[in-house]
Amino acid sequence: ALPISTRFYSDKPTPEAKATSIIDSLPGNSLISKTTWVTLGAGLTAFGVSNELYVANDETVILAGFLIFATLLGRSVAKPYTNWADSTIAKISGILNEARSGHTQAIQTRIDSVNEKKDVVDVTKGLYDL
Repeated sequence: ALPISTRFYSDKPTPEAKATSIIDSLPGNSLISKTTWVTLGAGLTAFGVSNELYVANDETVILAGFLIFATLLGRSVAKPYTNWADSTIAKISGILNEARSGHTQAIQTRIDSVNEKKDVVDVTKGLYDL
């Protein structure tokens, strides 16, 4: 059984925090420019509706629903996708760095083996000098 004192939605943001996040999501750097964008959007909407340039109908409801769904889907998928992409990038970077260090080691081994044979000409001349 569940305890009676269970609080649901206890992590909901305060209204002030929610209002601040909405204001911060608007384009612009100052409160005046953000207010300008809101006023411009409301004015253009009112102009379009009043002059019958735009008529709110069932397509508007479908579009609004789609935009809400797409936004929610994008927000819910963004974090897991970012985590997956970062882990994939880290894995591929690790593989490439490991291959680079292996290649560097192989080249250094080859350089060392060639350095061991640098006196082969003098040794060969000495053998045939007899």
